Amino acid sequence: YGFRENFINKLKKMGLKIRCFGSGWDKKLNTDEEINLIFNKSKIVLGMGGIGYNEEIMNLKGRDFDAPGSGAALYITSFNPDLALFFDIGKEILCYRNEIDLFDQINHYLQHYDEAEKIILAGRLKSLNYHRWVHRFTQIYDIINADK
Repeated sequence: YGFRENFINKLKKMGLKIRCFGSGWDKKLNTDEEINLIFNKSKIVLGMGGIGYNEEIMNLKGRDFDAPGSGAALYITSFNPDLALFFDIGKEILCYRNEIDLFDQINHYLQHYDEAEKIILAGRLKSLNYHRWVHRFTQIYDIINADK
């Protein structure tokens, strides 16, 4: 899908063992249970914030909250300044700027998984305390009722 295949192929050529799941990959994920199973079996969950074929136009994705909220794996996604409004980057989730930066971070955290575990726990706690659906519904309710 879009730029993702080329990006992943570059990482594989660098020597990273990567398995991809979802739309556009060999293994489709159809249910939340399948996604949770993949998170639970992974050491790192990779996010890509770009839209379609454009790596420069960013948006927040459900994965940006689901992956850290699972508490199962280290979440690394492309840098998006909007994520800094929701997470302490570097302490609750990680962001990369290019393939080399991502490669270096993955190697570092696989070799120092105790550091990764601290980030995983911090991301889970932030997600549970601030980024569940109940929090979004409360925000929407407050906005709707602000004039009353």
